[in-house]
Amino acid sequence: GLAAAGDVAVLDGASGSQAHESVVRAMTDQLIYGSANLGGLHAASLRAEAAVVDARAAAADFFHCAPDEIVFGANATTLVVHVARAVSAAWRRGDNVVVSPLDHDANVAPWVAAAARAGAEVRVLPLDRADPGALDLDALDALVDGRTKLVAVGVAS
Repeated sequence: GLAAAGDVAVLDGASGSQAHESVVRAMTDQLIYGSANLGGLHAASLRAEAAVVDARAAAADFFHCAPDEIVFGANATTLVVHVARAVSAAWRRGDNVVVSPLDHDANVAPWVAAAARAGAEVRVLPLDRADPGALDLDALDALVDGRTKLVAVGVAS
């Protein structure tokens, strides 16, 4: 079952969540029998490639997209840093990005750094005064304009 701390299941975030026994078993099995570079002709490489293909297919099914639209990386922070560098290459002075104070820093810092490199403005979506745990979505109209290149707001953090 789910590893738990006392009577409480620990389900914090992607980097700190407890793993179900089935996940631990699958990971252990893959590490023992399928740790290899992709593209080889030996059993471990073929198994590693099959695991990636299967994982992409499962993720594509979940996200309703094609498997070749799925990208895996070391972690979300690293992936967002790479995407921010690529996306911001065309940004210029006078452009802007909108970020959220509720988001994990992995979805804020890369965009702030990218804007700084481009000379773009960073706009922060304010918190809702009535509910400080929520964003003031009505403020988007004043923040987003024709020079807005990105609104980086996560659904959950």
